[in-house]
Amino acid sequence: MVCEESGITCNRFRAKESVCATLTEQINAAQSISEKAAKAKELIEVAEELFACEEYGEGDPECQYCHSLSLLRKKTAALILKMAPLGG
Repeated sequence: MVCEESGITCNRFRAKESVCATLTEQINAAQSISEKAAKAKELIEVAEELFACEEYGEGDPECQYCHSLSLLRKKTAALILKMAPLGG
């Protein structure tokens, strides 16, 4: 998991990171684009929950890392959703 590698101590990040890792594995294992799209929507929701964190500190490196990683995941999931109509 990313939180173990990064040393992030935030409990909210750790909890959501576990969910994100599971969703990412499910996206990668999905056989159809519709399955991937469904999990991608869930991943976007989790990323948005992290963006809405009430404890966000602009100068906190952990918060910056969390937001950067969440943004990357959200963009990746959005690409999957864009491709869904093309893949059936």
